[in-house]
Amino acid sequence: MAFAPSSTYFNTGDGSVLGRFEEKDYGMLFEYSENRDEDGWGADRKAELPHKIWVSMPRYSNNGHCLDSGFRYGKVLKTVAYLAVMKMNLVILFLRNGS
Repeated sequence: MAFAPSSTYFNTGDGSVLGRFEEKDYGMLFEYSENRDEDGWGADRKAELPHKIWVSMPRYSNNGHCLDSGFRYGKVLKTVAYLAVMKMNLVILFLRNGS
């Protein structure tokens, strides 16, 4: 189970969270939000990877550096989600109907 951070929620954040889905094989739940990046790798690929799929909570070091963003760029459709890992290698998750 992976939830988007509260900074994406409607009542406490920027409202970019779009929904959640359940992965078919293991029943894992993921939330996803809009890719609102304005610069960098994700911004350059918004057309093909319009979502941030939250796979863990973001982690930071003691001095505030981001160790893990907590998301992977991807595209969520009705029955399948595509996640970019290691830049443009894609992982495909099949979703349960109605998720």
